[in-house]
Amino acid sequence: MASSNAIEGEMEEAENSQENEEGETSASSSSLPLPLCYRDLPDYLQNCLMYCCILPDSISKGKLIRLLVAQGLMQEKAGHVMEDVAEENI
Repeated sequence: MASSNAIEGEMEEAENSQENEEGETSASSSSLPLPLCYRDLPDYLQNCLMYCCILPDSISKGKLIRLLVAQGLMQEKAGHVMEDVAEENI
């Protein structure tokens, strides 16, 4: 899995690519808030989000939950089934 520094670098690069020639951010850019929200997530959820980005859009919710659990991307909660934790995080 990519390090958080590499991921942050990619997110900053994406932000910079949104700027037009005058150095202003496009008003129609709907992806700009994502990096701000991404940085506020706990590390394990940042990893989950990045993992989800490489999956096809057509993946079912059930399969996504199983993959997140199988990859060890969910943080355990005492007394909770991992699949339920994954579903809550989605």
